[in-house]
Amino acid sequence: MEIKVKKRNGRLEDFNAAKVNKCAERACEGLDGTSASELILEANVKLFDKIRTSEIDAALIEAAKQMFSKDPNYSYVASRLLVSCIYKEVLKESVDCDTFAQDYQGSFIKNIKTNTPLTIIGRGSNLLVRDGGVPGVVIKLNNSLAQITFKKDKIEAGAGILNHKIVQECKKRSVSGLEFLVGIPGSIGGAVAMNSGAYGKEIKDIVQSVEIITKTGKRKIIPEEKIIFQYRKALLPKDSLITQVNLNFSKGKKTEIEELIKIIQRERKKTQPINSKTCGSTFRNPKGCKAWELIDKAGCRGMKMGSAMISDKHCNFIINTNTASAKEIEALGKQVIKMVKQKTGVKLEWEIKRVGSYS
Repeated sequence: MEIKVKKRNGRLEDFNAAKVNKCAERACEGLDGTSASELILEANVKLFDKIRTSEIDAALIEAAKQMFSKDPNYSYVASRLLVSCIYKEVLKESVDCDTFAQDYQGSFIKNIKTNTPLTIIGRGSNLLVRDGGVPGVVIKLNNSLAQITFKKDKIEAGAGILNHKIVQECKKRSVSGLEFLVGIPGSIGGAVAMNSGAYGKEIKDIVQSVEIITKTGKRKIIPEEKIIFQYRKALLPKDSLITQVNLNFSKGKKTEIEELIKIIQRERKKTQPINSKTCGSTFRNPKGCKAWELIDKAGCRGMKMGSAMISDKHCNFIINTNTASAKEIEALGKQVIKMVKQKTGVKLEWEIKRVGSYS
């Protein structure tokens, strides 16, 4: 039997299963634990002639809600489908998911009032949020920007994808040059903003270009040579949102890639408190020396303030041993700065990004 679907603008067209599949695939894209095919099976749409496209959308949304117990990421799937559905209701026509996401992101940022504070964060691996919270609007890079695509001349990585996930995908394809990312917690977008580095390499060494949305809602691609990379900092337009990072790569041998990843993981486990609650590396390395050596020389290793403690394993990490407040962690850091200055004459600078207020 020939089945027609009735679109939101009233037009009739032949039912196209490929369009439904694509819609489900886009909604699940980049979300671990979700499956477009399982979503469609769960929706179990009962087709009939002149079925409305809105009814198909509603069935997919309901299926995603039902699958939340299987994996929490289905809540993102449901949200994507719902927002796309609203957009289609307003326009009375279909819209490509990528086009919608780009339009929405730009429009959202553009419409933030001038006097409203804007804070953009990655996955929070090198972040301290003060106890009074963060005023204004906070944008967090998450799974909605976690796609990764391998092209002939570059890797297109959504700003929210985790660094270790990039390394996993590279390993599968025998792609080399990005192994050091396994030693950097957090997202690639956050890593670019901080020009993070580990084991002899920095993000600037692999970036080809960065895609951003400016405060005016405009999308821009900034080539690597136009970005001013400094130690643990990348100078980008103020209040701009990184949406995608395009990375250089080279082909390698899978066995060598796997071995290098293992070496980095072993070294990190041996030298850093990776199983403890921390905000990441606390202080930047001053020129010509290591922050942890200065902290150790000042006698700060193991020092405590409330439930905050300087790690015995690596004293450039502050550990939350129980229920430390942000105030305790920051106060301990300030005390370390003071003691290192008194002992060595060097003033340490924070590497942890501290946001918010205490009131």
